[in-house]
Amino acid sequence: MIPKFANSALKTALVAVGLLFGKVGLLFAIMFVSWIGNITDTIIPVVSSATALLNSVVYFLLMYLLWKNKTFLVQTISGSSLANQALNKVSLTRAGQQDNKHLMQGLK
Repeated sequence: MIPKFANSALKTALVAVGLLFGKVGLLFAIMFVSWIGNITDTIIPVVSSATALLNSVVYFLLMYLLWKNKTFLVQTISGSSLANQALNKVSLTRAGQQDNKHLMQGLK
């Protein structure tokens, strides 16, 4: 006997929170692109068409390298790899549980 729209306020709130996180992520992406642009302009100032071309090549190269290494950068900044290793040691993740199973079988 629960009304059809009983959970609509919860769903709306969750969508609003998801939208907020999406906007924050977009803001960080825009700041990241601006940051890379400032770095390349500092390293190679645009004076002529040749330096503008070189600046563009360095910009795209930096963006490509940072995109390829984004997991390492996020783990380094957030420390998630350290947290994941700590969780593995106390068997709170699948990897930690499997390691403990292998360890326990080795002790038998």
